[in-house]
Amino acid sequence: MKKQNSLYIRLMHQCSYTKWLLLLLTCLVLASCKKYLDAKPDKTLAVPSTLQDFQAILDNNFLNLDYPFAGDIGSDDYFLKASDLSNFSTNDQLTYVWGANAANDLDYNYAYNMIERCNVVLDGLNKNYLQGGASIKGSALFFRGYTFFQVANIFSLPYDAQNSNSIPGIPLRLSADITVKTTRSSMQETYQQIISDLRSSLPLLPVQPKVKTRPSKPAAYGALARTYLAMGDYANANKYADSCLQLYNKLMDYNTLDSTLANPISQFNDEVIFHATTSGRDGVLNPYYARVDTNLYATYTNNDLRKHIFYTYADDGYYEFKGDYTGQSYGSLFGGIAVDEMLLIRAETYARLGNNSNAIADLNLLLVKRYAKSSFIPYPANHANPLQVILPERRKELAFRSEIRWSDLRRLNKEPQYAKTLTRVINGKIYTLPPNDKRYAWLIPVSVIQESGISQNTR
Repeated sequence: MKKQNSLYIRLMHQCSYTKWLLLLLTCLVLASCKKYLDAKPDKTLAVPSTLQDFQAILDNNFLNLDYPFAGDIGSDDYFLKASDLSNFSTNDQLTYVWGANAANDLDYNYAYNMIERCNVVLDGLNKNYLQGGASIKGSALFFRGYTFFQVANIFSLPYDAQNSNSIPGIPLRLSADITVKTTRSSMQETYQQIISDLRSSLPLLPVQPKVKTRPSKPAAYGALARTYLAMGDYANANKYADSCLQLYNKLMDYNTLDSTLANPISQFNDEVIFHATTSGRDGVLNPYYARVDTNLYATYTNNDLRKHIFYTYADDGYYEFKGDYTGQSYGSLFGGIAVDEMLLIRAETYARLGNNSNAIADLNLLLVKRYAKSSFIPYPANHANPLQVILPERRKELAFRSEIRWSDLRRLNKEPQYAKTLTRVINGKIYTLPPNDKRYAWLIPVSVIQESGISQNTR
């Protein structure tokens, strides 16, 4: 309850909209404290009814903040020294070592508060028969689909095409009516809904948004590419990554960045297609504590500019991460969509589909902007096995991008040649997370299980 109250205060400070929106946010947040999924709404409160009202809901930056980050805590991008781990709560420590009882309630609650706001907009647009609200509807569909994918990446197992109808997915809240009982969909239904929301948003969204916190066609294409990659559907992942890049493909040349700065990469830089963040670095992932995995750091050569732009020496023999696309070295992790990720998805899927020359061309297009000028030697177009170089470059380029490494571990663990056992060592005690372990799905909050009766994940 204390954390929910702090969320309420933060939202009230951020919000500068009209009185009805304050009342709406109050209702939504307090509802999560008091049987959020089953409580009846107060019908005496004012509700949004105009296009301006609905756009204001979507423009509240809550929909661009606090995306799930449990997967980032569980990933192998970093490690904590035992002396630092002791500074955190018991639950944070459990999450760090993939404990069976680790709770990540805030990830769940924040995400479903976002989804509820999208449903308020979608229901309101339908109820009021408003004209000219296409981009607003498209934005709400994008935000809902994008958030559903984030939730699925944390609270359900990795996608399994053969058994997707029998494996539990996530609750799909598709109405703002919080009296509708929560049920848990199958994995197949979950991904069908994610794809449906994102595809439905495409004809409604602009190619160029007014600001990068708003969704766009390239953003929706990018979200679909990421979703299909997680599903192992390489043809569609390639198709949508290509569609994204046909509309927006700006790359930064890292030779123009100043690696001595605390924040070498600016917010809303040229590569950003859609801006979103997590709040994960407020705790365990704060670079004051989080140290870059030594094996990861060793993969960068000295002429690789990412080695100096992404990382800085931490005065204890290790390195910390500073190259976040949020433009903040001590803020939140970047959880949005960017051009470099799309290039790497297209390169990987070209390789998996047998188009090796195009795969290498995309990789070279990216890396020439990442290495010191005139030092990069392009990979040959006839490279025998592009995945051998694309996947390691993906690992280096997208380090500390929210949920991407976690999603990659989940999907690549299904291929024996890429599967990895994660290891933490604390005061001589070894903790492991083997490939395809059930702990790749975190626990749904106990309060949701008790209130709705849906099944819990087994860990």
